[in-house]
Amino acid sequence: MMTSKIIVGKYEDLKTECNLIRYEVFVQEQNVPENIEIDERDEVCTHVILRINNNPIGTGRIDLEKQGKIGRLAIVKEFRNKGYGTLILNKLEEIARQNNLTSVWLNAQKASLNFYLKLGYQIISDEFIEANIIHLTMSKKL
Repeated sequence: MMTSKIIVGKYEDLKTECNLIRYEVFVQEQNVPENIEIDERDEVCTHVILRINNNPIGTGRIDLEKQGKIGRLAIVKEFRNKGYGTLILNKLEEIARQNNLTSVWLNAQKASLNFYLKLGYQIISDEFIEANIIHLTMSKKL
């Protein structure tokens, strides 16, 4: 049986697992330039790692200083479409609530729009390009 566990922490403590997942998903799969994948916000964000049978398979972060900006949500390819992204997003929203935020927001890749729409996010911007990928800003009231 597979056991899942979500770890919440600072970047310095979760850096190795965060970077491993993000490199695989964003840099290798999506061709995001490596030099923009890791940014100065990593140090101030709260990060989560989802482990399945102790293996890191997903990550995400929330920037509480930027009104609850969720970002870098990534699931290793073989574990996608199994509900793990929802687990991570729910945890990030819980962190926002614990910090007295009433909403969260994110820049979603156009390919992931339906995922966020199903979870109650609304589109609040026109399309724009970030890291050579079409994105839209979305928000959700908590």
